[in-house]
Amino acid sequence: MKNLRYVTCVIVVLMIVKYASATIGFAEWQIQTPGNNLISHIDPLKERYSTCLRPADRAPGSIYEGELKVYVSHLRWWQYYNGYVVGKGNRGYFIFNEKSAAVEFFVRRGLLEKGITKRRIGNPTSKKMLPGNGWALVWGPTLEKNDPEYKKKQDAMRKKVCEYFRAQLRNNPQKLSVDHKEEGEIMCG
Repeated sequence: MKNLRYVTCVIVVLMIVKYASATIGFAEWQIQTPGNNLISHIDPLKERYSTCLRPADRAPGSIYEGELKVYVSHLRWWQYYNGYVVGKGNRGYFIFNEKSAAVEFFVRRGLLEKGITKRRIGNPTSKKMLPGNGWALVWGPTLEKNDPEYKKKQDAMRKKVCEYFRAQLRNNPQKLSVDHKEEGEIMCG
């Protein structure tokens, strides 16, 4: 009988470990774009699409794999313009028209900038954002509410990251990928 209890406890612990290994809640976030699309970093999509730009769910909180449409996957950064989302994803730089749901990809940043000028979409309505900014927009207010020192800690961490980035840029610029340089510029200015 004692062995049976032991075996039962081991099985229960193993089951808990198996289910606890999935990310739950706090690692997930989703923000609505000005045109009512979504920038998502949620469990049903993260493994396949990472942070992605997609249409809003037909019913909030429900994703049907058969109906799933992702406009741009593996977002590195994005920025809002009036009626557009501009950024960089797995297929390169992109301009996404929020009204028509048309997305155009560009292989170089210069071509993206020419595309923005050609379409006369005007000036950005937001700063450039990284996936970490999406997380902070969703969870930051909760953390600030529960920890008055949260903002100071975040600012101190950002300062250290930026110091490291600038040192790498000065001393070993060839070791930084184009993506890391862009992300450092977005984060550190």
